[in-house]
Amino acid sequence: MDMNSDLFPSPPMSPILLAIGSQMCHSNDKNQDRITITMARSSKAGHKDHHGDRGRSRSPRRHSSHPRRGQHGRPTSRDSNSSGRSQVPPPGSSDASGKRRSPEENSEAKDDDRPTSKFKKATTAEAEDDASVFRSKGAIFGRYVDMWTSFPKILDTGITRDLDESDEQYTHDENTTYYSYVELVRLFPQLPIEMDNIGLKGSAVCGRLLNDGRKTARSRDVYGVKDNISKWRKFDPPFPGDKERHRSGFHHDLCGMLLCPTALDWNDPKVREGLRQHTIIAGPEDLPLLLYANEQFIATDMFAGFLKNMLLVQAYFHIFIGPKAALSGDSESSARAGNAALHGISSVSMASIAYVATIVRFVLSSQASFGAGDRAGQWPYRMFFRQIMSITEQMGKRSRKALLQWWDEKIYASTKNGLDENSSRGTGLPGTSVAAQMMAAAAAAAAREDTPSSDEGDQ
Repeated sequence: MDMNSDLFPSPPMSPILLAIGSQMCHSNDKNQDRITITMARSSKAGHKDHHGDRGRSRSPRRHSSHPRRGQHGRPTSRDSNSSGRSQVPPPGSSDASGKRRSPEENSEAKDDDRPTSKFKKATTAEAEDDASVFRSKGAIFGRYVDMWTSFPKILDTGITRDLDESDEQYTHDENTTYYSYVELVRLFPQLPIEMDNIGLKGSAVCGRLLNDGRKTARSRDVYGVKDNISKWRKFDPPFPGDKERHRSGFHHDLCGMLLCPTALDWNDPKVREGLRQHTIIAGPEDLPLLLYANEQFIATDMFAGFLKNMLLVQAYFHIFIGPKAALSGDSESSARAGNAALHGISSVSMASIAYVATIVRFVLSSQASFGAGDRAGQWPYRMFFRQIMSITEQMGKRSRKALLQWWDEKIYASTKNGLDENSSRGTGLPGTSVAAQMMAAAAAAAAREDTPSSDEGDQ
């Protein structure tokens, strides 16, 4: 079945849509996604012109703050053609009445009906512009909201959510995924409309383009931090380059110290040798000293300095503000608008801190390529990211607010004042991990914070 007739049965196809359709037959999946978005938008516009409100899909109740995709009903066509296909006759054959054309008429019809090269260039450029918007939004979403969750999962969870149900009716994972969708729509308000235009394949088409942007952003950020980390901190011996990754990680004194689990003593020769020979396996729950201010972990106060290492702050500057800001520590020193400014972001999120920590953790390691950890030999970076997020979610509101305020003062103070290792996953170190202890301590502290005192109750 023709995609145009299936989704948009009524309006006749314009030359610009014919041009796009001809390109779709000879393009790969990524090109097809770009063209599909442009085609759907143009078709919806034509549908409105021909039928007014008849051409609009009937959408269910929409949330006032978080628009969502509607149901895709099939509007009745005014045309007599039951298939809903366009009534434009094939060029160079016969007219609408079935009468054969003369050779001269065929020649004229070809000139009139075939899209010109200007049309082809215009539609290709328009499709690429549309795709670049999706990629840009996917990039900032990955950096600021969710580094790993599948976009089709996020989109499908968002558009099928029953807003009459409370969060208690859903699992923790479903709630987390839904609020990722809410943040995605906040960053990309046009997204529900674009998905509605495409139809039943909206989440798949949009999801692929968004994921392209997120993956590209991760790669750029990894290479950017690799190239600049030695400018932020002195490495002795020098920080190894890409061709010498085997010399980094636990095989490098400073990298190894930063990656060393907080439960271990890097100064112990047996610990160093065990980490280097993989007789000691550091898992994602074995939080590294990298996450703590001055690489100091206090067992009696596990949250002291947590997520306040200056190497993370400089990497955050580099990714969200700009390379110059990472060197100066001033958000206003960046000559160009960074990723945060381009998307109207002026505060730090917990997910963005976890994102930066995950990128830096990989850069310091000896693993050759970055990944979630699904393949053999890859360290589980997806689990590491989610471990940090789980700990921060357990923190009390005041503790979370204090941590974010600390980061905002580091990253946006001037602006606001003016306005692995190659190893198997393993099971982590023996005993209760520091991450588990921190989550338990955070939950207990949150309970104390959120419980009103007797004085507050009297008031």
